Amino acid sequence: MQTSSAIGFWGCGRGQFLDVWNCARTLEYVRQYMPNRYRYLKDCCPDICQTPPQENPAAPNADDYLCQPYTNPVDDQAWWYDSTRPESAGFMGFQILSIEGRFGNTRSVEVFTGPGCDLTNRYQVSSKAQILTIEAAAYGLSCCSISYGIRALRHLLSGCGCEDTCKGTQLKLYDCDPNAVASDSIASMACFLPDTGFVLPVETTSPWRMLTNVKLLEMPEVVQQQGKSCGACGCGDYTVIRFTVAADPGAYLDSFIVRAATPIAAGECVVACDDEDCSQGNILIDPNCPSPTFVAPGDAALPCFCKPLFRFETCFEFDLGIDSMFTSELEFTINAGDRPLRNLEVRIWKKFGNLDMASGAYNNCNACAGFFVNYIPQGARLDRTVCGSTVAFGYRQVDASSALSGPTGSGDACVRLGCGTYIACVYADGENTSTTATIEISAREFEP
Repeated sequence: MQTSSAIGFWGCGRGQFLDVWNCARTLEYVRQYMPNRYRYLKDCCPDICQTPPQENPAAPNADDYLCQPYTNPVDDQAWWYDSTRPESAGFMGFQILSIEGRFGNTRSVEVFTGPGCDLTNRYQVSSKAQILTIEAAAYGLSCCSISYGIRALRHLLSGCGCEDTCKGTQLKLYDCDPNAVASDSIASMACFLPDTGFVLPVETTSPWRMLTNVKLLEMPEVVQQQGKSCGACGCGDYTVIRFTVAADPGAYLDSFIVRAATPIAAGECVVACDDEDCSQGNILIDPNCPSPTFVAPGDAALPCFCKPLFRFETCFEFDLGIDSMFTSELEFTINAGDRPLRNLEVRIWKKFGNLDMASGAYNNCNACAGFFVNYIPQGARLDRTVCGSTVAFGYRQVDASSALSGPTGSGDACVRLGCGTYIACVYADGENTSTTATIEISAREFEP
């Protein structure tokens, strides 16, 4: 059995712990209430309840939720249980039989004719979605229970996101078992290693991987049944279903904080000045030629963003590792505080050697990333994660695309960086920023 078959968390229901499949839960229910079908489901690999706590998702009570003693779908409030549907109490859950496509996505290549000998072709490469085909066995005490469970799964997967916005959701999988190390692997490796004192590592990073923008492509359908059938639903003692989902290419590891919540309106309020005219940054522009007219990009995402006259400038460094093989995508949380926040700008530079911000080596023309925030209401919080941008205000949560943009003034504020040390500066409007406003920055490593 694949490790990702052990458990899968769908979307953001139940605090991101909606176990759309959970081998341990289903195994225990089947063992207690369906002993004649227990022969189909004997164990779960891996048993995540035997993993060290730090390897389970970093969330309050994660281990209590994952590893509680499973009693029955009613008392445990399994995600499919519905008090108005008695047959839901007899559904025991799903056992994943196979997940195909985790490493099967393709890339598209667009060809352009460019300058060079023989009009050399240039290529623009982009990765296509990964398509996952999943087969699962459905267990229930009756045909009606199995049929209900399949319908409940169809409904759950069709929801697309937390608020049925159909922008896709996330699927979190247990990607690998850190404890699955062959007993003879270290001994065999030692034969090939010189006596240098090198110690073979046995630790690993978090085994959890999150897929983003996940959408259902093909509804769950019954593809196999064994034993006595119960009629038109196609269910039997052993019922197998299949469904297909699409996800953005690659997967994200758990996030880690690179800058804890920091006051935005810190330090001295200074006169804001544009440090460089980037249009004059090209040394190949002939000074004797008339300067071209640069037109501001149309349809800017932040039509109300105004460069402040006075601003707070807060700069700090953060580290993404000096030798990490993979890139990391930044996530940030901005709290407006006790008054509305307007006209916030963040710029990020790769640090040049030992030069700090006071060296004058950094300006708006050589910043490698950044974003703008137009407006956040008083008391609200803006979250930009790998899954999108939202503003939370009390019990309300709304899309933040109208309040947030990338460095060009339009588009999503996606910030993906390689390894190394970076300098970030937060520029806050001196007249429209509360002293209680804060920003926190986290990062998620991305694996293609």
